[in-house]
Amino acid sequence: MLGIILAALFAPLLTSFIPGKVDITQRLLPPSPEHWLGTDLKGIDIWTSLLYGARISLMVSFFTVLITTTVGGCLGLLAGYLGGWFEQILMRLIDVLMAFPGMILTLSFAAVLVPSYFSLIFSIALTGWMETARIIRAEVLSLKEREYILAARALGAPTGSLLFKHILPALLPLLLTQVTASVASVIRIESGLSFLGLGPHGLVPTWGQLLSEGRTVILESPLLSIAPGLSIFLLLLSVHLIGDSLNNGSRGP
Repeated sequence: MLGIILAALFAPLLTSFIPGKVDITQRLLPPSPEHWLGTDLKGIDIWTSLLYGARISLMVSFFTVLITTTVGGCLGLLAGYLGGWFEQILMRLIDVLMAFPGMILTLSFAAVLVPSYFSLIFSIALTGWMETARIIRAEVLSLKEREYILAARALGAPTGSLLFKHILPALLPLLLTQVTASVASVIRIESGLSFLGLGPHGLVPTWGQLLSEGRTVILESPLLSIAPGLSIFLLLLSVHLIGDSLNNGSRGP
């Protein structure tokens, strides 16, 4: 994970090629000292596309998870603590939305919106907050009945203090675990949407777009499919391993 992040940050130092620069005369070249992984259908260096494509995947994941965690966490926190009509309306809304496959809803939003980074993040975030809200709400229902919360409430602590000074710190381990799960989900969805042509169409292809392009010439240039596919696999594997470590650490011995 650290290697992928550093490679994305220092991409200009790791390649001498301009990202997205088309040169048809160099299309589908095999690996060489100049082009470590060869070139794609447009003559773009695959190694360069992987480096700069990592920036897109990490950027989309960061902002999407930031939105889903903030929105889902706040709504789940309020629903679990306040209860009443707010909780009932929110949970029934989530039940209705989750009755539809999340990927289908995301595909529908992405197909309607103009392909861009904003629309990609917006499409994924529209359905990604619900799972976080449900998990946080369930945990808050348990936490608010703890003795120290009841004691603070009996002493007249205001609602804001109870939520942000007592309940929220207890939710942090669960939030961290949920963040890693959300990151992995966002990466899969972003790659899938880009593979289907619903991702952003910029100069730099995403890993999903490289996969989509590589399937048409998989026998002629297998690295065009293997390189982005392996990159997605390694990124997902690292995220899941981090999530498992955080989850085991939060449970304790």
